Amino acid sequence: GVRVVVTGSERDAETINEVREKTGAGAVFFPGKTNIKQLAALIAKFSVFISGATGAMHLSAAVGVPSVVFYTHIPAVSEKRWGAWMSESAVIKPPEGECSHSRKRKHTESACGCMEHIKAEEVAAAAAAFVSKRRLG
Repeated sequence: GVRVVVTGSERDAETINEVREKTGAGAVFFPGKTNIKQLAALIAKFSVFISGATGAMHLSAAVGVPSVVFYTHIPAVSEKRWGAWMSESAVIKPPEGECSHSRKRKHTESACGCMEHIKAEEVAAAAAAFVSKRRLG
């Protein structure tokens, strides 16, 4: 089986609580409960780390944990510019064309909703590939 750990800042608590309600028992939730050292130590225990393009994704790379990372099609925040290096990662983006604001200067993911088009099955498959590889290796 897989154990799911959900982290985030205290600002993320509302979203994390929504995830908790939808996922039910089995996941462990840490909204705003870790400092950066604790978060790095926690991530180091993971088989795979799933995240948006955040600082925590870079912690995952620093501790050698493969990551599945969400990006938009916005060039200024692309994986080429901000992606994890020195670690394995899978880049997941919404389908081309779903990001209707990708060429506008004031785009935010929440403004166009493009990230909602990322399929959970695609994320799960990428994560499962890393988990399988680690178990075999």
